[in-house]
Amino acid sequence: MRQRLGRSGRRDGKPAVLRIYIDEPRPDARSDVLDSLNLKLVQSVAMMRLLIARWCEPPVLSGLHLSTLAHQVLAVIAERGGARPPALYDLLCRKGPFRAVTTSVFADLLRALARAEVGLIEQAADGLLLLGAVGERLADRYDFYAVFSTPDEFRVVQGAHEIGRLSMDHPRATGDLVLLAGRRWRIESIDEAAKTIFVTPSAGALPPGFSGSAGGVHDVVAKAMREVLNDDTAAPFLDSAAAEMLAAGRQTYQRLETGQVQWVVDQGRLLLFPWVGHRKLQTLAASFRAAGVDAGVEEVAVQFDGVSLVEARDVAIRLAAEPPSAITIAEQLSPRMTEKFHPYLTDELLILEAAAASVDLSDFESLAFGCSVAFEQARSR
Repeated sequence: MRQRLGRSGRRDGKPAVLRIYIDEPRPDARSDVLDSLNLKLVQSVAMMRLLIARWCEPPVLSGLHLSTLAHQVLAVIAERGGARPPALYDLLCRKGPFRAVTTSVFADLLRALARAEVGLIEQAADGLLLLGAVGERLADRYDFYAVFSTPDEFRVVQGAHEIGRLSMDHPRATGDLVLLAGRRWRIESIDEAAKTIFVTPSAGALPPGFSGSAGGVHDVVAKAMREVLNDDTAAPFLDSAAAEMLAAGRQTYQRLETGQVQWVVDQGRLLLFPWVGHRKLQTLAASFRAAGVDAGVEEVAVQFDGVSLVEARDVAIRLAAEPPSAITIAEQLSPRMTEKFHPYLTDELLILEAAAASVDLSDFESLAFGCSVAFEQARSR
């Protein structure tokens, strides 16, 4: 948003102008609580407030970026006609930008690139690393220096019918819910090799006819969204239609039970609202799945459908006392091949990268405890 704003008002004496157009259909009697919150509008208002306050979303610094590191290994070897492993690690990791990569992970990366079925690099008798047959062909291609690739599109299939396609710009998992073709679907499984997501209709009612979500937000944005819904302060930059829909979303918000983790039973399912960013939300849902409780992320909530509240409460208490490892959680996420050189890495390296980039265990104990309280409150009702 800040970048887009920077592209306007460049002429002397002309102010920068930012206009936001939001495709937010009006909820009706069939709409559930998530649709009735008007989350795209709420997120836009929250981000405008943060922009006015001069906050800018920081980059995620925990990633290993092994796809880019693999590319740089090949590029240095191609440039120098060969390189030794210690010199490569010193250049790229110890003194370079990949400082989160340990020597053992770097060694595993080199072994992955040198596998016979991969053939990107090979090692001479004196220890010098050279390009393998496949590596030479890649380095000779015109697109070798394009490090990034666009997110893959996965087919979304129910039974024998293709519903549509979904861009996998961030990891998803079994149990997550998506909006597509005017309906809400639950992910049953993901076939990464075939780039196919298998779904079934969710238990909720039909939502308005749109796709997309308010997912992927930063912790600060999620907190600001809760503040937008929780107050009655007018947003002077909204037009009359948007102001009316914000008021309606705030009215729906009043249905949520209070607490650190808010909750509501809606259309037979329990929704928990921790109001945290997408990485923490995905981490929380995946930790429940790893412990045997069916949970999925839907927009800004974690959904539990058809589970025992007593069992879910007990699991939340255990998670708060003994948080799972980032690796355990990353094993629940898919797809893991999201970048250009990921297909050349081992599954172990891909899980390690997903754990570093997509899992956020900060404040996990507090969040899990808040979930246990919400489960107990819901059970007592």
